Amino acid sequence: MDFREENIAKEWAMAYDFPAVQKGLVKKELLPQHLPTGMQGFGMNTRRAVFKDVRVRHALAMVFDFEWANANLFYGSYTRTNSYFSNSDLASGGIPEGDELALLNQYRSQLPPDLFTKPFQLPVTDASGNNRELMRGALALLEQAGWKVRDPQAGQCRRRAVQF
Repeated sequence: MDFREENIAKEWAMAYDFPAVQKGLVKKELLPQHLPTGMQGFGMNTRRAVFKDVRVRHALAMVFDFEWANANLFYGSYTRTNSYFSNSDLASGGIPEGDELALLNQYRSQLPPDLFTKPFQLPVTDASGNNRELMRGALALLEQAGWKVRDPQAGQCRRRAVQF
């Protein structure tokens, strides 16, 4: 038996259509794995002024349409993770309790109140690429953070006296 691992979504979706596959001589199968999945994503350097305000970071999360990208760019092969340590005992989930809550309570005044009352969840869309409600919410957050739309046709924004 030969085994080939494929880790490129496009190749898995498009490249395995040859006569041996069509005749059933080559079996294409997804094998579940039970190891920690790791993480791919965007990291924002909060030491830079542009990312210091949490509302800006939330707005960026709202405009990233994972469902559309997964369907149209990654052939539906990705599962969105809500933790840096997905598929492991260290994965975040739910509301803090027990030892975790005891530790976080020491810093409660410095942490967002939602941390203690709502499980973390990233925005979810219908994968249409037209998430106007989330876009409006993101724009409102950016405006609260001091950003102003300068030229909506060109997609340009500026923040106070600083222009990026």
